[in-house]
Amino acid sequence: MLDYLSMLTKFRAKHIKKILLALTFIIVPSFVIWGSLYYFRSRQVIKVIASYKGKKITTEQFAPFIRLAQINLLLTDPKNYNRVKKEDIQKDAWMFFILLDKAKEDKLSVSDKELAQLIEHTFSYQGKFSKKAYHYFLRERMRLPARIFEDALRNILLVDKEKQKIFSRVTVNEKEIYDFYRKLNDKMKVSYIFISYKDLRNTINPTKEELASFYNKNKSLFREKPKVKLRYVILDKKNITKFPLSRLKHMRTLEEIAKETKTAIKETPFLTVTDAIEGIGWQPEIIKYAFEAKLKSISPLFSLKNSYFIFEKIKEKKAYTPALKDIYNKIKAAFKAEKARGNALSLAEKIIGQIKNKNAKSLKKIAKTSSLPCEETEYFSYFGYVNGIGMQKEFNSAAFSLKTGEILLKPIILPQGVYIIQLTGRKQNAKEPYAKAKEKYKSLLLMRRRLQELNRTLNSLADKNNLQFSASYF
Repeated sequence: MLDYLSMLTKFRAKHIKKILLALTFIIVPSFVIWGSLYYFRSRQVIKVIASYKGKKITTEQFAPFIRLAQINLLLTDPKNYNRVKKEDIQKDAWMFFILLDKAKEDKLSVSDKELAQLIEHTFSYQGKFSKKAYHYFLRERMRLPARIFEDALRNILLVDKEKQKIFSRVTVNEKEIYDFYRKLNDKMKVSYIFISYKDLRNTINPTKEELASFYNKNKSLFREKPKVKLRYVILDKKNITKFPLSRLKHMRTLEEIAKETKTAIKETPFLTVTDAIEGIGWQPEIIKYAFEAKLKSISPLFSLKNSYFIFEKIKEKKAYTPALKDIYNKIKAAFKAEKARGNALSLAEKIIGQIKNKNAKSLKKIAKTSSLPCEETEYFSYFGYVNGIGMQKEFNSAAFSLKTGEILLKPIILPQGVYIIQLTGRKQNAKEPYAKAKEKYKSLLLMRRRLQELNRTLNSLADKNNLQFSASYF
């Protein structure tokens, strides 16, 4: 859900001081503009964007977390502030929302003394706090009241405390550091036998009886999801500024709305809950309403980023399982795909059995006896792309685990087929010997593990508290 490592893992007074003093000489009008837009929007159009712990969250309720994410970004990465996408601001805001709620549960707090010490240290000159510099910074650069800025700083420090609790669970040992060093510096190449699902599918010709049996045993695979069909009107916000939207409430048909607003009525195909609507994309809040609405009913007016959207539900289909004759080709394709996967795995296990029985040392020789080609990769890294295979963690990880010359005695199952591999070469590209680079790699690994633990915790809290998104804030 939330995939990043906040720079506040290193949030310390001395760093904040440098950043804030730099900001004193940087004009950031975009921050003021963004903020005013967000609050204008929340006053004009309040919508539900999510639910957490069973409670609805509106744009108005979420706006303070957006502002908190903006302030945090200005403090930690002011140079890139204008380059950050709104989606990333929203992602950070959800991080603050979840962790502040957790900090409250954990009864964490930031004292007035802690907050005052940070501010005094940041805005001190020759050992003394400069109230003039502090108020100039707030008034001319941040353009925020002191209370709002200080509340934001308090919450940032509070989230930092919660993060430190999360990060304290992360440790790394000597072996893990060395393995990480090798993963970033070792290059490997392998020879491999590839058993293609596609090739095997072309050799399978099921009988009608086999397909009927497969269909009866796997009806859930072919069950059609419920669907709805809509007629709708999209009103461009730029072109409708002079039209009083309140008049739409008194219109009972889309024809009236289309005529008054001089827009065209469009119609969707049958939609599932995961389908996009032409002109507005996938809108979970709208789709959810469409499935709950009565037939022939007109929806309320939905406010989107650049447009308003209103629709009429004209048809619906309940979930059902089609008859065999109606989806015969689909059943045949599913049967062949499943059979191909099973055949590929059986063939791979047969080849591995031969390797064990003969104590084979060469995959190429084994491939010849099975009438299968044996290919060889170029050198690749643990986190790198493998020509002809792509970026497949299972493949790279398996190769890394082998010694030179060793054959992996279990198949690697990937979406395109099954692989049997032998490591044929390994070399190091390290610029520094391990002993010299150890602390650097320890820091990198810790950062990586902390990121993973933070993401795991955020996702765990989101699941535990049933975080359900229904719309974007923006």
